[in-house]
Amino acid sequence: MLILGAGIGLAITRNRITRLIAATALGLRPWQAKGGEDRSSRPSRGASDTSQNDNGLSFERGVCFGSAKRIRSGGAILLSETHPNALWLSELYRGGAAITQDPTLSEEERLARQQQHVNEVMKRMSPDFVIHTGGVRLAATGGMGFLRRYTKRRESLADANVEPLGFDQILADDYYGIVHGNFRTSRGDRIWTRVGMGAWRFVDGVAVEHWELADGYTWDEFYLAGDPTPFTGSAEEFWTRGV
Repeated sequence: MLILGAGIGLAITRNRITRLIAATALGLRPWQAKGGEDRSSRPSRGASDTSQNDNGLSFERGVCFGSAKRIRSGGAILLSETHPNALWLSELYRGGAAITQDPTLSEEERLARQQQHVNEVMKRMSPDFVIHTGGVRLAATGGMGFLRRYTKRRESLADANVEPLGFDQILADDYYGIVHGNFRTSRGDRIWTRVGMGAWRFVDGVAVEHWELADGYTWDEFYLAGDPTPFTGSAEEFWTRGV
């Protein structure tokens, strides 16, 4: 999820989303080991051309999904902690978290540093950037203009807005990146601590698209409760109301 102040509410395990993103980046097709699909159209291949995981998925071209830190195909690293896109994501998330948690900064200094940080990371975000927000009822998709309004609106509905507690995976390749960590959002006595995840898409080293992955129903519940005014409009109308 986006800490700039910026999803789909899907309960997907981190290993499976890692595999699916890697497969998508290669243009691969997952085959269910069980399911009764018509296999007559599947290309013939030898045993070395297929790898099957514990979820019953196998992928063509001998893709081997190894450790969480890197995924290989034919010896080439697909997702890596050291890829330039992963380093940018690390600076975005871990760099922002370091500013938020620095006890030596005054509130004025913190706000100034945060703004400087946002300005720097946004240099590698496309002007045509697309955000897919968290939520089910409140799930919305929009461009950079929507992102700015969404950020302000979400901040207004929480005391601590998507506060990072720690990250255990930040991986990327030329095309996709994933961030897996623990986050906290609070408003008064309501504290929502969760495992969260963000998926990113890149083109030529520029971030062009982002998906916030969280418990969509809890996301809806928390943010809808933050606005006492009854609301019956669209998700986009909710996130842009008053900002």
